[in-house]
Amino acid sequence: MAAGDVTLDANTPTIIGNRWLLTGTVELTDVETACALAGTCCTLLSVQLVDEDGVGSASVELNQDADGTATNGTMSAFCNSKTAQTFRFEAQYIM
Repeated sequence: MAAGDVTLDANTPTIIGNRWLLTGTVELTDVETACALAGTCCTLLSVQLVDEDGVGSASVELNQDADGTATNGTMSAFCNSKTAQTFRFEAQYIM
């Protein structure tokens, strides 16, 4: 897989109260990459990332693309590795 590739878990998204929960994996490198997680009608409220290898860390900006342009449903992220690392994510959003 390449940086920015998103794979959604089966049976996702789910509804928790008035929020939607989306889970899956995303590939990240040290180059900031935009990843569309939901449609542009959705506002991301939070995204948690955990490196599947347990050694990486990542930085995330919500509702913006890699150029910093406001884009609902998109996260801009990068990690501390030059090679692609797989991160599990849990994203909450509203429509």
